[in-house]
Amino acid sequence: MRLLTTCSLSFMALLLVFGRQAQGVEGVVKRWEFTVKYTVDKCPKGWYKEGKIGPAWQQACNDAGGDYGHYEGGKENTVICTKGENNLAPQAMNILFKNQPGQWAFREIPS
Repeated sequence: MRLLTTCSLSFMALLLVFGRQAQGVEGVVKRWEFTVKYTVDKCPKGWYKEGKIGPAWQQACNDAGGDYGHYEGGKENTVICTKGENNLAPQAMNILFKNQPGQWAFREIPS
C-alpha cells in the first residue's frame, strides 16, 4: 500500500512539474479513443520485408489530408490515419488502390 501511495504522489508531482507534457499524453489517450484501426491484409510483393509499407502509408495519409498516419508492423500489421478526430484511413486506402491497383487489401479491426 505504501508503494502505491508513493507512486501516486510521485506521479502527481510529475504532473505538476511537467503539466504541459502530461496534457500532451492525455491528448494521445483521447486520440486512441476514436481511432479506427485497419489491418494490412495485402501489399505489393516484397514491401513488408523491404520496410516500404510505413512510408507508403504515411505518404498516402498525408495526401489524403491526414495530420497523423501510422503503420505498425508485427503479428497484425495495422494502420491508422486521422485529422483531428476524423478517420481519413479510407481516403488514404483509396490513394493506394489508385496508385497500385489490386495490390492492397485492408480490413477494419472491430473496436
